Amino acid sequence: MTTSTSFIALTGELTAHPEETTTAKGIPMGTGKLLVAFPAPWGQETEPLEAFDVLAFGKQAASLVAHSQGDTVAVAGKLELTRTTTADGTGHTTWKIIAASVIGAMSGEAAKALDPPAGKRWADNGSRPRPSLVSDTEETAESPFDDGIPF
Repeated sequence: MTTSTSFIALTGELTAHPEETTTAKGIPMGTGKLLVAFPAPWGQETEPLEAFDVLAFGKQAASLVAHSQGDTVAVAGKLELTRTTTADGTGHTTWKIIAASVIGAMSGEAAKALDPPAGKRWADNGSRPRPSLVSDTEETAESPFDDGIPF
């Protein structure tokens, strides 16, 4: 068995509802499986998918188990890669993230509770209003950004 570790941050979709348990010392623990789509290699139309086991403790466990199957979450933490070989010589690779941070996109009632009231929404395209560099009422002789370099 070979194990290597790194730190990683990934965004993906939970394949099942995360499970909540506690350790022998009474610390909350959450487990789940995250399915991540990576950019398609040049010349290929389909995106390769990879599954990662997620293990979270304490507040991060509570954050993980608050989500359901199909929710999009971002997980950052220690990545462990374990390679094992069965008795018949077949190799198996397992990816596991020990979560330091779990952040999820809200859906359902939680998202509706934070929805801004009518008339207070951003533009229909979802963009935030941008502050203007120059007031509409001010007259300027020359833009400080007019240097002739096209962008």
